[in-house]
Amino acid sequence: MGIILAVLSAITFAFVMFIGKQTVNRKADPILISTFYQLAAALFYIPIIFSEQTKIPTGVEPWLLFTLNMVLYTIFTLANFQMNKHMDISLTSILGQSKTLLMFVGALILFQEPVTTNKVVGVLLIITGNVVLFLNKKLDTRGINRKGMFYLGLTIIALTITAFVDARLVQEFSINFYGMISYFIPGLLTIPFLLKNLKTTEIKSGIKKYLYPILLMGVISPIGYSALLEAYKLAPKSVVYPIGNISTLVLVLLGVIFLKEREKLQRKIIAAVIVVAGAILLSI
Repeated sequence: MGIILAVLSAITFAFVMFIGKQTVNRKADPILISTFYQLAAALFYIPIIFSEQTKIPTGVEPWLLFTLNMVLYTIFTLANFQMNKHMDISLTSILGQSKTLLMFVGALILFQEPVTTNKVVGVLLIITGNVVLFLNKKLDTRGINRKGMFYLGLTIIALTITAFVDARLVQEFSINFYGMISYFIPGLLTIPFLLKNLKTTEIKSGIKKYLYPILLMGVISPIGYSALLEAYKLAPKSVVYPIGNISTLVLVLLGVIFLKEREKLQRKIIAAVIVVAGAILLSI
């Protein structure tokens, strides 16, 4: 069941990223989308909070970890939409899976999960997939730019750390309550950046223009996040983390088919398949 939930989460978040990319492609301000998408997700979480008994920690350590995660989720969301503005999702989805290597090693160290041949081969395949993306007769860096890579780096670091902290905190919080505040607080924290970047009239017109994609992401995201948090409880962390790579193949296909991201098409598809194969091996 944990693996099924992890797959559901990966596919769900692939569609959230796709909708976000479509929105910023339409010249939407990334910070505006980041802020109101998170607040919308928190709003849609409220009805399902009451489906379980609310549980919150009493110790100091969980709250310190929670504070760290809220800051990192704020950084991740702001950087993620900026990254989508500067680079193709069919490219960033492959490069972004470098975090799998960090998550895998971290799961082995922090949770003392065993190393197997399948997991070692899986790691090597993920590395190979990223190399294939840029190998031609010479190094091919088309589609890469400094801003995009900077924001990509921030998302990798932030998402890697939050994944480990989430896996720890799901033991302390009830899942749906934790999911709700994990969207609500970062949404609030992005508001000062939004007010600095846009005038009130621009914010109002932006909400009106992009209301439907914001609400759609807000509805879908709680499904994916709650599924992920539940998967942390039911399956080994070194299995759950790599399954997120399935979103890579979904995003490559969505980017190529719907967003016409055809540059390096053959290598993108080959790289995505190799990366997903590596993720499957890591999960066995």
